[in-house]
Amino acid sequence: MRAAVGIFTHMGWVTAVTVVPSDQFIKVVRTERIVTGDAGDRETIEPYHVAAGFRGLDRVPPPPNPQSVIRRGRKKQQRHTLRNLRKLLNDMSDLGFEIAAAAILAGRGKLATSLEKVLASHAQIHIAEGNAVRQAVDASFKQLDVRVAWLDQKSLFEKAYEILALDKDALTARLRSIKPEILSPWRKEERLGAIAAWLSMSVANED
Repeated sequence: MRAAVGIFTHMGWVTAVTVVPSDQFIKVVRTERIVTGDAGDRETIEPYHVAAGFRGLDRVPPPPNPQSVIRRGRKKQQRHTLRNLRKLLNDMSDLGFEIAAAAILAGRGKLATSLEKVLASHAQIHIAEGNAVRQAVDASFKQLDVRVAWLDQKSLFEKAYEILALDKDALTARLRSIKPEILSPWRKEERLGAIAAWLSMSVANED
């Protein structure tokens, strides 16, 4: 059975929601947390924070070559992400599901035009960290031959209303009525991931 995954990113991990179509809209097969870095290696979790000389909110001496820290950290982040998303696809295949499409919920912040400006602003650093995780997920899915759609959180529901021909209240009621098949969180980000996954599959089916 063809399925789709919706991805909601965090720094160092993502929420992944796997859905399949059903007569009643969609069925949530599972939700899970997938790490994109090694908790014992800050470069893979927060390469931009390390490069800027941040440890949490505390300032520490920055490394002599920030660019090399970011480059090294993102390469390791990519390896972690690819390995763990491959495991997700293999697990779903063992259950009889083929991941046909994936959706990444895009962030809203605009990244500065230079690395120097990024590293000079804590807000910019967080935007860069989010972009890095999303790009690692995108590259990994493409390497695994999964079609990827980037969807904007702010316009996600408007797009769903249009495709489903449902008003906001009806769509919200449907989302609240579905639950993952296994006991797992069902928060706002999981609901957003479910809608995004469904939309990514709809777009894939149109082509």
